[in-house]
Amino acid sequence: MLLDLLLPPPPTRFSWIVQGASHGPDKDFDEDLGCYAEAAIIPTRGALFPEWLLVVPRTPCLSIAELDRIERRRLLTIAADVSYQISSRVGAFVIFEHGPGRRQTLMGCGVDQAHLHIVGGKPNLIDRLVEHVSEASWSTVDHTDPWTELPLGSDYLMMRNHQRSVRAIIDKPVSQRLRRALADVVGRGEEWNYRSHPNAQIARQTKAMFRDAFVNTSA
Repeated sequence: MLLDLLLPPPPTRFSWIVQGASHGPDKDFDEDLGCYAEAAIIPTRGALFPEWLLVVPRTPCLSIAELDRIERRRLLTIAADVSYQISSRVGAFVIFEHGPGRRQTLMGCGVDQAHLHIVGGKPNLIDRLVEHVSEASWSTVDHTDPWTELPLGSDYLMMRNHQRSVRAIIDKPVSQRLRRALADVVGRGEEWNYRSHPNAQIARQTKAMFRDAFVNTSA
């Protein structure tokens, strides 16, 4: 754990975002659709529908919990802009995070750079996901800062909608756990793995849908 904190983070698939670029090497996925100094808004590999975006902080960090309180609240402000754009199209949204406590573990989902998923769905989607991840002990947490009082180095799952935030500390991580649950909820359980089902065509739809959605926001 101490060595993890002392060593500089290795390059990741999101290094282009940390470096402040607007595009990365993969033309299907690596395009920043926002204009924020603090974070990029990009399509995600493995999306099941176009109303699914990632908010990736430009600060190198393993999880959102590693950011300070001011940075986290600013990130939630950006996430609120994204959530509004998604919910205005499909009626509701859920924000979720797989939060790793250490590098190169299942919780990092092969990325090891913090990011928030923002997904369109039905108003009760957060409850359906909690039901599908029944092995976790979910707790309602501070809605303004869902990462507050989280033990350092913990693996966790976090979900948030417009009303509440829930969080669970995970003892036995499962790769892409909330992706798996979401795929089950929408009846596409075989497509949970972004590696085997990257769904580049959906990413292209996402970019076309949201490319101009954030042009009037300020950094």
